[in-house]
Amino acid sequence: MTIGEALKQERNKLNLTQSAMAADIISPSFYSKVENNLHEINVNDLLAILNVHSIDISAFFRKISTNPQIDYFDFTLFTNKILNIWHQQNIEEVSSLRKELDKYNGNDADFLKLQVDLLSFFLTNREKGNLPAPFLQKLRAELFKQNSWSLTSLKIFRLTMRIYDLDQLTFFMASIMNKFSDFKGVNLEIVEVIAAISVNYLDNCYENNEFNQSRNVQNYLEKMPANLTLFAYKLLGRYYQALFDKNTTELTNIRQVFIDCGYQAFIQLLPK
Repeated sequence: MTIGEALKQERNKLNLTQSAMAADIISPSFYSKVENNLHEINVNDLLAILNVHSIDISAFFRKISTNPQIDYFDFTLFTNKILNIWHQQNIEEVSSLRKELDKYNGNDADFLKLQVDLLSFFLTNREKGNLPAPFLQKLRAELFKQNSWSLTSLKIFRLTMRIYDLDQLTFFMASIMNKFSDFKGVNLEIVEVIAAISVNYLDNCYENNEFNQSRNVQNYLEKMPANLTLFAYKLLGRYYQALFDKNTTELTNIRQVFIDCGYQAFIQLLPK
């Protein structure tokens, strides 16, 4: 049995549509190709789909024929490499990223390649805010594709937010909020990444003294589910709201909550 056949079997057991089975981890159209053995799926996305539907992973892989054609592209390692290259400002290492991507043809390959191109541009130019129009047009076209904001692309964006100026971040933030306007049925891991992106955006607004830009994102954070996993992000959203409103009492209270929970070192990193 192939991976696609095994996925279809599990989907039928759960009585789910292909869109529901994809669970915003990959696009429904890409999932359909995987199920019909027209495309390979990387192991991270496959495991995410199995986990979100509580499918026994060991039992699933026992169904599959030997030597299954799975793309073992490691997204966590790849995104960490992007971040490390940016921190070290090491343009020479970008070529190794390109070689890794040459071996990958997954759902987010185009987006990842574009991120590497952008990383290369900013390392070469050493400036923010001068993104050439052709790059921005490519990025917008990629993001406007159906379901382009997958878990993977959100993670990549979160790690590379610092290479965009506020206007570009505002565009991307609007795109994310438009796609995930309702969190009902959205994978919690996706919501958590969006929450982190939202807090990073608020911090960027504060650094640029653009308080008006932040209101929609603050409200967006408030709409997120009342889940303990999201508590710190939602509290940080309130912290930035208090910063923008110059509400010193609220700032003190929120800082004290973090201190009481043992995050004294973290508090030192927050703007006052």
